[in-house]
Amino acid sequence: MTAATALAVALAGCGGAATSTSTSRSSVAPPTTSAGSATTTPVTPTSVTAATTGVTPSQLTELFSDYDRRNNPALAKANRDDPSGWATADDGPVLASDLFSTALRKAMKESGTKVDSSPAWYHRPVASVGGAENADGLGPWVLARVRSDVPGDDEPGRDEEYLRVMTGGSGTRGWKMFASLRRDTLVPVPADLPAGADVRLTPEQRQKLANTASEVVYALGNGNVDAFGQANAIVDLRTAGIETDSRPDLNGRISYQCWGWGDRTRQNAASAVLVGTPALRSQRAVGATVALLTLDCDWTTSGYVDVPEPLAKVTGLSPGEHRSVRTASAVQFALVLPDRGKPSIAGWDLRWQLPR
Repeated sequence: MTAATALAVALAGCGGAATSTSTSRSSVAPPTTSAGSATTTPVTPTSVTAATTGVTPSQLTELFSDYDRRNNPALAKANRDDPSGWATADDGPVLASDLFSTALRKAMKESGTKVDSSPAWYHRPVASVGGAENADGLGPWVLARVRSDVPGDDEPGRDEEYLRVMTGGSGTRGWKMFASLRRDTLVPVPADLPAGADVRLTPEQRQKLANTASEVVYALGNGNVDAFGQANAIVDLRTAGIETDSRPDLNGRISYQCWGWGDRTRQNAASAVLVGTPALRSQRAVGATVALLTLDCDWTTSGYVDVPEPLAKVTGLSPGEHRSVRTASAVQFALVLPDRGKPSIAGWDLRWQLPR
């Protein structure tokens, strides 16, 4: 990983986006055996009420307009090295990334590096799934397909579609961005259920979700994606930041040590109970389960790593060349589990955090 790559990865999350980060667990069977293979142990559902209505298309537009009205002032503050506005717009890994990126921008400026101001962003939602109360017992959340506009910017590819996860709002107000994900367009996002439909999972669907989450974590570690219909995310995340063109003798290797988001006990996410916790949000859609898996990880790269002074100041690493570097990160996956067939990863993201 080159120095330029390190800074690119670090800055990628700036300018997002609520869920609790409680470590409480529901009565759900662990998803794996001691051998590491997924089990079919029945999962006990949490007690939640049936769904009412989610976010309508017209509400979705206003939801993101309300978000932009909070996010762009926060972005303007961050351009002045003031992170105080981010918490009004973002939450979870996106907020953590905001704080990291703002600190890095400040350190870069102090080192004499020219840093351009980030422009305002405006979201154009395309469609969404969710928004109903008590889909998973953790409050409403919305998985939205969106495009973004930057006034006066005609950069190629700017109009591509992304996935955003919004949490903690009511109606069209107060939603915060909890995930900002690259979208795999080869994985269709299922349609939302009609108003009044039950968006809760059955015990069997919850068990399938538990097993899938475990498989994602194992695949992140060993690269085996046989359990998935589509999993480009795994390849991308296992090679993120690795230099492949020059000095192939110094090419690095990336590894992850992960636990569920909000799990302060740091139990291995591959065997931990994640269903019913903030690490694994879920709800039903047409013919499928959609879910967001959020992992708190130590991201390690071994090989040739050049850590510049600004990055060292923010991460607590020593500046200069290293054979191995470990940083705090958050990794997120949007999952689609069809009722028939293998699950797929519809979106993913890697974000750096300030040292814990």
